[in-house]
Amino acid sequence: MGQNMNNKFVCLQPFGEEHLEKTFVWVQREEFRESFNFIKEVNWDDHVRWFNNLKNNDTQKHFAIYLRENNQHIGNCGLKYINKEKNGEIWVYIGDVQNCRKGFGISAASQLIYHAFYDLNIETLYLYVAKNNVAARRLYEKLGFEEREMPSVSEWKGRDVPHSYMEKSRAA
Repeated sequence: MGQNMNNKFVCLQPFGEEHLEKTFVWVQREEFRESFNFIKEVNWDDHVRWFNNLKNNDTQKHFAIYLRENNQHIGNCGLKYINKEKNGEIWVYIGDVQNCRKGFGISAASQLIYHAFYDLNIETLYLYVAKNNVAARRLYEKLGFEEREMPSVSEWKGRDVPHSYMEKSRAA
C-alpha cells in the first residue's frame, strides 16, 4: 500500500477475520442500517458469507480504520466494483458511535482516495449517499466529490430513501 495509508489520526489495515465481530455489532444497530440504507437485517451466517466472498474478489478492497493513538478499530472503508475502465465505488463508515463526527471519516477517506488513485491507478471514484445524510454529503464534498446525474442502472434507485450519485476524478 502507498505511503499515505496512515496519518496522525487513523491508519487503514486490510480487513480480516479479526474485524468480523466488531463489524457485526455495528451492523446490528438499527440506526446504522438506516443511515446506510441496508435492505434487511444481517445475521451472522450472512455476515461470514459476505466476508468469505471478499477473499477472492479482485473487484473489492476493504480496510479496517484504526485510531493511531490507541490502535482501536473504529470503522471500515473500501472500494468495490473496481473495473477495467478504472472506476470504482468508495464507501466509508465510522461504526464506533463514540468516534463519529471527529474527523476520522474524512481522514480515512483521504487515505483511501490516495490509495485508489495512486496505488491502484483508478481514474474515477464514485459513491451513492442518502440525500438526508447531510454529514456524509458534506464529507464527500470537502474531498472534492461532485453530484452528478444518477446512472440509469443503479442498485440504489429502488431503495426507499432517495440517494445522490457523486464522482471524483483523479487530477491529470
